[in-house]
Amino acid sequence: MRPLASAVGLAVFHLNLLGPAVIAAAAASSTKDPSLFDVDHGFHAADVEYENGPSGPDVEVDRDLIGDMPYGIRIESCQNPGEVAITFDDGPYEWTRNIAEAFDDAGFKATFFIAGFNAWRKIYDTSTQYPKLVRDIYAAGHQIGSHTWTHKSLERVGKEKRIRQILDNEKAFNKVLGVIPTYMRPPFGECYEDCQQDLKKLGYHLIWWDIDTKDYMYNSEDSYNEAIDRFDEDLDDGGSIALCHDIKYYTAHKLVPHMISELKRRELKGVTVGQCLGDPEENWYRPVLNN
Repeated sequence: MRPLASAVGLAVFHLNLLGPAVIAAAAASSTKDPSLFDVDHGFHAADVEYENGPSGPDVEVDRDLIGDMPYGIRIESCQNPGEVAITFDDGPYEWTRNIAEAFDDAGFKATFFIAGFNAWRKIYDTSTQYPKLVRDIYAAGHQIGSHTWTHKSLERVGKEKRIRQILDNEKAFNKVLGVIPTYMRPPFGECYEDCQQDLKKLGYHLIWWDIDTKDYMYNSEDSYNEAIDRFDEDLDDGGSIALCHDIKYYTAHKLVPHMISELKRRELKGVTVGQCLGDPEENWYRPVLNN
């Protein structure tokens, strides 16, 4: 299989989980202007697209509820025995390519829930690695899903901004792939009845998880084994959709190799969410009609 080229970048964190001293140090040490630093979303204040979304009109797509999988309700586990879907939120990032390659080398596939503008990177910025990276993992057969435009809680922003978070991310996907996904994961797992109905109208399957590695908490030399143990324990309990984050160093370098090895040891197959739900690949994306 064609190798995915190496990537470079600066570490991105769930900054609101860090202490004030760490946040201040991150801002001060960055090559970006620290005056633009925001504890939730990094450097974005100077970019009007952060609030206004990508340029151009909203995408036009057929939003019919195709296939047999339910829309607008929580999906937490796979349907096919012997299959496990390992999913990654918040990317793409420096280690996304390495993660995709590791799955390819194992004969497995993964699912990446992508935020179009997270911290200071936009997936369609052609001055960066990200457009090619997203196209490459898509072309390699990994599944791409939505994680909103700027990783905001869909419960806390209200209905209008909630819908805008989805539509703006569709514009970002269209700029890179020419299609939009039908699968999405709400940031922080926050999307309740009204939110779920809004996303059903937009034509989205809502993916949660039943294996929670909490790798965002255990991203250090001293703690990453906690994420490994959580994966194994939830797998023991019958879990089949794993929540991970490709923006975390120890996830890419320690947790991913372990998960792949453990699935092989247990004679389980690592597949995309769509595959483990028995949903044909042609249902995972919608073509954009106004390109």
